[in-house]
Amino acid sequence: MLKNLSKEQYQFIIQELHTFFLNERKEELTELEIERILKFFNETISPIIFNTLINDVFNTIEKQCQNLEEELLKLQFSALSKSLN
Repeated sequence: MLKNLSKEQYQFIIQELHTFFLNERKEELTELEIERILKFFNETISPIIFNTLINDVFNTIEKQCQNLEEELLKLQFSALSKSLN
């Protein structure tokens, strides 16, 4: 997943991790240490988050399709009842 990031995005993440460790843990990490942490996150946590997001998107689209189907059925029944009158 990291390979899809731009250089600017990657550097931003590195800087944010550096700032986090410095502010929260008072640890000054080298860029290599931060890259190892980022690699760990990417290999272990990112797939879980990615799959959760995909599932959320799928559920949202499914709900929207159900709502659309209901609205189309209402229109169909409305047109049918008007034609019978």
